[in-house]
Amino acid sequence: MDFEKLSKFLADAKKSTYAKGEGKSKYSEGDFDYTDNYHGESIFIGQEIVFEKKKAVWGMNYYGMITEETAKNEEVFKFLRKALMKVEEKKPFRGPENFDDKDFSYSCNSEGDLNKFYGVERIFYKGLQVFKLEFNGGILN
Repeated sequence: MDFEKLSKFLADAKKSTYAKGEGKSKYSEGDFDYTDNYHGESIFIGQEIVFEKKKAVWGMNYYGMITEETAKNEEVFKFLRKALMKVEEKKPFRGPENFDDKDFSYSCNSEGDLNKFYGVERIFYKGLQVFKLEFNGGILN
């Protein structure tokens, strides 16, 4: 497995699907295909799978939720998409370690690498946590 190639592909795929805000859940480039499926709204679950030549080679599961009743879902998810557009090739799981925009703040802490990883992302609005998502995954064979 060429991890550098996979990492770049994942970053490009994530920027071209949910984060872009156009409702796309699939992305293809060369021998790779990516799909992101999720279900739910303010509490949701999903998975991302990367196929190489039609064989599943990488996957990630995630479970997230709005954690504050007063939070406006639309604003939180709009900010989340901004953070996810900043995904980095060195850790192409979710967004960057930290990102701030006006009253919103994003953090993503993870352990591991593309082989096997887990992590948590959080969004704060004026210092109050309004969103939390846990994720894990790795290489498939």
